[in-house]
Parts: sequence; structure tokens; C-alpha cells
Amino acid sequence: MRRLIKDESKCIGCGACVEKCSSAYFKENNENKSRIRVEKFEDRNWNRLTICTQCGVCAEICPTMALVKDIKGVVRLNKKDCVGCYMCVGFCPEEAMFQHDD
Repeated sequence: MRRLIKDESKCIGCGACVEKCSSAYFKENNENKSRIRVEKFEDRNWNRLTICTQCGVCAEICPTMALVKDIKGVVRLNKKDCVGCYMCVGFCPEEAMFQHDD
């Protein structure tokens, strides 16, 4: 499985990864839908990257099995089964799960 490897020491905070993720998966440039977040700490010259590591905790905790880990190890969401309980958001160890209207 291909996955992103975060290296905060190389991040310049440009946001290109955020835009690319949103356009690749949602076909629109909407940073709120991106699965990558960049938080800038200019006073420390450091950027915090939040990226899903495909650990699967969200799939394990999902009461309706709307989130499942496929045979390749990729966590996938079936929107029609999601009831909006946001347990996945609360239990994500990477803080990579976000809620948005879609």
C-alpha cells in the first residue's frame, strides 16, 4: 500500500499537500475536506503535520461499520452507513479525523 510519510523537518508550510489531497480525492480545492492538515508555529519555525496513518482505530470503534479497513490496509468510508456519531473523530490517535458537512 502506498502511504504518505510525514517528515515535519522538511515541511515549509506551503500547503501544496493539503490542496493536492483535496483535489485528488474530492475533485475540488477545499482545505476543509483535505485529510492533511498543516499547523504553522512561526515563533518556533516549525510546522505540525496531521496525516492519517491508516492505523484503523476509527474502523474498530465505528458502531455502524461505516469505516472499514480493506484488504490492502486502507481505511474506507461508506457515507450511507455513517450516522454522524463522530466516535472516529474522538478516538483517532493522530487527530486526523475531521467532521465537515459532506
